[in-house]
Amino acid sequence: MISRLLRRRWFPGIVQYSLLGVCLALLFFSWIPDVPRTLVESRFLQFTNLTNFLTWVIFKPGLVVVLSVLLGSVWCMVCPARAVHDLFHRVSLGLEYPAALRNLSILLALFFLHRVVMLHYDLHHDPFNTGLYILALLILPAAYGLLFSENLYCRRVCPMRLLIGLFSLCSPVRYGVKDAATCRACEPKPCRASCPNRLDPVKPEPGRYCLLCVECLKGCPKDNLGFRLEPALKGLLSGEKWTAGEVVFLAMLLGIAMDNALQGSSWAGRLSKPGTLVASTLPQGSFLRTVVRGLWSYLALPGAILALPWLLRKAIGRAGGFLKEAGETSRFFIPVAFAGMFCAAFDKASLYLSYWPRLAADPFGQESARAIAAGLAPLPSPLLTPSIRAAVTLAVIALAFLGAAYVLYKEAKDSGVGNAWSLPTGAALAIPTMIYTLRFL
Repeated sequence: MISRLLRRRWFPGIVQYSLLGVCLALLFFSWIPDVPRTLVESRFLQFTNLTNFLTWVIFKPGLVVVLSVLLGSVWCMVCPARAVHDLFHRVSLGLEYPAALRNLSILLALFFLHRVVMLHYDLHHDPFNTGLYILALLILPAAYGLLFSENLYCRRVCPMRLLIGLFSLCSPVRYGVKDAATCRACEPKPCRASCPNRLDPVKPEPGRYCLLCVECLKGCPKDNLGFRLEPALKGLLSGEKWTAGEVVFLAMLLGIAMDNALQGSSWAGRLSKPGTLVASTLPQGSFLRTVVRGLWSYLALPGAILALPWLLRKAIGRAGGFLKEAGETSRFFIPVAFAGMFCAAFDKASLYLSYWPRLAADPFGQESARAIAAGLAPLPSPLLTPSIRAAVTLAVIALAFLGAAYVLYKEAKDSGVGNAWSLPTGAALAIPTMIYTLRFL
């Protein structure tokens, strides 16, 4: 049944354009004329406005982070940004993409800039800024589709694509060849020509850059491609080599995860203290000040944690090249990075999902926010008590660490590299795990 659905000519386009309609509706609800600045600064609009709520409570933490671990790259299959790109690509100017940018440099810069802009301008507190954010997420793929001959936006520019690709390595849902022998006997393999991302669907795993566009499945004459269930975290044992750009990207994810996990805790300020001290030498309120804080929190601190296994092996004379070893060990940090992001996502969901009845009655959220700010309406009660939230997040943190440690142990055992390789990596895995638990102190 699923295979028949995926082979339909109108799939996944109908879902993509439906979600594009949702995005346009969110743009409409983000426009609140003459909203007082004091109401924005009260931060109640962050959860009483439909656009803010769906973007920062449901979409980013839920659909992107949690869904990718549960179901892999399913979001990329139905992403409305890809529909926008493909629509404009039909009338592309056909320009050649610069060779110097055929790496992750644009993606890394956009991802870091996106995070710093969020911090500096409080994007998630103002519906108008959230609307601009959504608009930018639609304009960028439109520009790439219109300008360039190749379909490179999702693979080389979209930060969410790489985030989902890395987290999907933990997913029990895998996509690929059903029977290798059937595939080997098939010629001339039309599935290869149908892949817009130039991947080889014949491989046991198409890879973390697969967009799940299912064009290869539609082109397969043997119906030999599809989904299957495997043990969770098995994708971390795939052995694919990581580039330096992917290691840097994971460092930023780990930094964001630690930052998210400690939100609202006094330890958040202590962890960012070095970056804050350096930033204090710059003008108060300047954008550059936020950039410096971001460099510490999202690159320097997590980068040092990722480099720790290599440094420990270097101390005992068992280390190879830094980039080679970082590429081999960074994948084990993916479950730990997910745990930190889950902490923030679960907190938001349990605290703010009870706002939903107000959103249905007042999607712009202005009247609800005014009533709450004036004390005329109570704040909605959290869905879960603090003790239940703490128990769930601690369980996820523990499971993520144990899962990463088990995969690390299995990799070391199967490859025969020994304790000199696995123990330093395990020690580094424990650092962000312990940092997450500081939120409960």
